[in-house]
Amino acid sequence: MIIIILVCLNSAKESSQLGEILRQWEDCITRSDKQSQKYLDMIIQTYVIPKEYESRFYRLYGQYILYGLDNKNFIDFPKAYYYFKLSAQTGNTKAQFYLALLENYKLDGSFALMQNLNQTEYREIFSYVKNSHHSNSLIDLYFASTQGNFQASIALGFKVQIITYRQHLYGIGMDGNCSNAALYFLPVAEFQSHRRDKFHIEERNLGQLLYDSDFFLSYELNSEEFLEIFQNLGQVTHDSIHQVKQTAYNFYYGLNGVKKDFQKAFQLYQKIAEETNDVGAKITVAEMILEGLGNNDYKQAFQYLQINDPTSKENLGRAFNSLGYMYFNGLHVSKSLSKAQEYFLKSSEYDNSNGHFNLASLLVLPSTLERERNKKQAIIHYQNAVAHGHPQALYSLGMILLDGVDLFYSCELGATLLHKSVLRNEWAEVLNHAIHLFRSEQYKKSFIRYLEAAFLGHSNGFQNAAVVAQLYKGLYIPSDLYTNIDMRLQNDIVYKIMNHSTKASQYIYSEILNFDQDFNLTAYLDFDQDKYIGWLTFHLYVYCKREKDAFCTIKVADHYYYGQYYDRNYNKSYNIYTEALSYNTIPTMRAHIYFNLGIMSALGEGVEQNLTLSKIYFKQSLDEYHVIPAIPQIIILKLIDICFQVYIKEQSITDLIIKNVSLDQIQNQFNEILKSLTSMILVGMIVFLFAYKLRIQNSIK
Repeated sequence: MIIIILVCLNSAKESSQLGEILRQWEDCITRSDKQSQKYLDMIIQTYVIPKEYESRFYRLYGQYILYGLDNKNFIDFPKAYYYFKLSAQTGNTKAQFYLALLENYKLDGSFALMQNLNQTEYREIFSYVKNSHHSNSLIDLYFASTQGNFQASIALGFKVQIITYRQHLYGIGMDGNCSNAALYFLPVAEFQSHRRDKFHIEERNLGQLLYDSDFFLSYELNSEEFLEIFQNLGQVTHDSIHQVKQTAYNFYYGLNGVKKDFQKAFQLYQKIAEETNDVGAKITVAEMILEGLGNNDYKQAFQYLQINDPTSKENLGRAFNSLGYMYFNGLHVSKSLSKAQEYFLKSSEYDNSNGHFNLASLLVLPSTLERERNKKQAIIHYQNAVAHGHPQALYSLGMILLDGVDLFYSCELGATLLHKSVLRNEWAEVLNHAIHLFRSEQYKKSFIRYLEAAFLGHSNGFQNAAVVAQLYKGLYIPSDLYTNIDMRLQNDIVYKIMNHSTKASQYIYSEILNFDQDFNLTAYLDFDQDKYIGWLTFHLYVYCKREKDAFCTIKVADHYYYGQYYDRNYNKSYNIYTEALSYNTIPTMRAHIYFNLGIMSALGEGVEQNLTLSKIYFKQSLDEYHVIPAIPQIIILKLIDICFQVYIKEQSITDLIIKNVSLDQIQNQFNEILKSLTSMILVGMIVFLFAYKLRIQNSIK
C-alpha cells in the first residue's frame, strides 16, 4: 500500500512538473523565443506524455509549427493542421481556433483541391470542398466559443459582423446580424473591463513603407539588449535615460520580444525618477503604485504627482487623473468624490483619455450632496476617450448604443465599438508580436501573426499580412507541401513517439475520402503558390478597404488594373483609384493614383479617352512627387507626351524627341547634365520609366 501511495505521489509530482513546463513552453512559443526548441527537446527526452496532457501538448506543438519555429524555410501548414486536429478531437478549444484559422484562409489544403478539382470529373468532391470551406471554420469557432474560448468568440463575432463586396458572403456563411456579433463580443468585453493588465497596440500599416522609406524603421534594441540594460543598470544618466526608458516601457507592456514584467518595469522607472528627477518617470511610478503594480507607498505617489510645469500638457493630464483616483479611493488623502471629479475634469481639459473616461464614469453615477449626475456630459467625455482608443470607453459607449436609452440606438455601431474594445486588450499582443518579428526581419513568422490578427478583425492585420506575403516573401509554400505530408511526418520527432495507425493524409482528409476510398488524393494536392498569394492578398486588401484605408484601396484598384487575381476590369479600377483620393493619403500615394489615372484617361481604359485630362493627371502626379528631381518638370511632361504618341500613333521615338524636346531649354537650367541628356541611352532610360507603365518597353531601342 505504501509503495502504491509513493508511486502515485511521484506520478502526481511529475505530472505537476510537466504542467508547469508546458506553461513555460507556451509562453516561449507565443513570444517566438529561441528557448522554445530547448523546451520541446526536454519534454520529448524527459517525459512520457500522459493522457491528460496529450491534447494540450499536441495543440502546443501545432502552434510551435504554425509560428514557424520548427522550420526556417517555410511554415508546414498541413503538419500544424494535423496536430491541431488531433488536439481538437478531445475538445481543446485553442486547437479549434487554429483549425478555424487555417480553414478560413484555405491553408488546410482546400485551396489546392479547389484549384485542381475544378476541371475534373470529381464534381461531387469539388462541390463538397467548396461548400464546406467556410462552414468547417464556423463550426470550429462556434464550439470553441460556446466552451468559453474568448479568442474564438472574437473571430466568430467578426465573421457575423463583417460585410464584403460579395453579398452572398454577408456574414460569411451565416446570418449577418450585429446583435449576434455583439453577443459574441460582450462576454469578452465584460471580462476585460475588470482587468488591470496593461496592453499597448502597435497599429502601424506596413503599406506606408512602400511610399515612405523613413516610416518607423529606426533601430530598436532587441530583447537581449533590454535584459542587459536591466542587469547592468548602475547609475542612470541623462545620456542613457532614453535606452533605460525604452527598456522599462518594453517590460511594462511586454514588447519587442521581452516578457512582460511589472516588477522590472517599476524598478527601472523608479531608478530613472530618483537619478534624473524625470517628471514622466515619476508619474509612471505613481500610477503603478496606485494600480497595485509597484509598492504601497501612496505618500510617495502623492508627492510625485505634485507637478507645476505648465509646458507639459501630457504629464499634467496624467498627474491630475491620478490625483483624482487617489481622492476617489481615499488613498493617502480623505475620500472626496467632489475633489476626484475636480481633478478628473482638469485631466480631461488636457485631453487625457483616462481623465475623460473617469470623469464620464463619475457623471453617470446618481447625484449626491457633493456632485450632480449629468449623463449628457458623460457621453461627451466617453466619446472623447473613444477618440483616443480607450478600451473601457469603447466598451461603455458600445453598451450605451446597444441600450439606446441615453443616446440613440445603433446596433451596428455598438457592436463595432465592442469589437474594437476587445482588440485593444489582450489580443493587441498578436499585433505587437507581429511587428517585433517584422522589425527583426523574420518575415515568415511575422506573416502568420498578422494573418492571425486579421482573423480576429484587426484592420491593419489584413493590410500587413498581405504586404508581408506579397512584398517581403513572408509566405513560401512548396508545391509538394500537401502531397508529401506523410513523408515529412515519418521524420517528425513527435510523430515517432505517437501510437498512430492511420496515415496523416487519410486522417486530415477523412471527410473527403468518405466520398471515394479509391480517390487519388495526392494527385490533387499540388499547390500553386502564385495563385494562392494572388487570391489571399486580394481578399485581405478588400477587407482592409472597408476601413477606408487608402493603401488597401489603391492595391484593390491595382489588382483590377493588372488582373492580378480576377480578370482585368478597368472600369472598377478607375472608380476605385478615384475613391482612394478621398481618403487619408500621403504625396507619394497620390502621385501613384494620379499617374495611373493619367494612363487610363490617355488610353481610354475604364473611362472615355481624354488626352487633355490625362496631362492634367500627370501634372498632378509630378506636383505630388517629382520622380526625376534633376530634370525640369516641363521636360518630364514632354517625355510622357512622347510615350503616348509612340503608343497611340506608333511614331519613331528618336524623331519625336528631336521634334518635341528643346535641348536649349535644358542647357539653360542644367548645363552640367547637357552631355548626358544628349545621349540617347539616358533619354531612353527616362522615357522607359513611363513607357513601362504603358507596356511599350520593347519599343525603346
